[in-house]
Amino acid sequence: MDSKLTVLYETHLKPQLEALDHDRKKVIKQYWLSLLIGVGFAVIIIPLSFMYDLQAFGIIFAIIIAIVMHRLYSKRWDQYKKRL
Repeated sequence: MDSKLTVLYETHLKPQLEALDHDRKKVIKQYWLSLLIGVGFAVIIIPLSFMYDLQAFGIIFAIIIAIVMHRLYSKRWDQYKKRL
């Protein structure tokens, strides 16, 4: 019984699980990258907008960037979940 289970795992399950794990790691990297880009834009844009007296523009632009980055990540996360 144990050897049948091992063969099943090695031949069918392990390759599928490795592919899913690879995709999961890729999605997590994309999450951190999108978070870093979003925070980076906010850190740059908001102080610049205050220097040039365009506070509303800076805050709105930072919010728009956050929404775009969230949507991009959510789309990739949903694609990953569909593969499960």
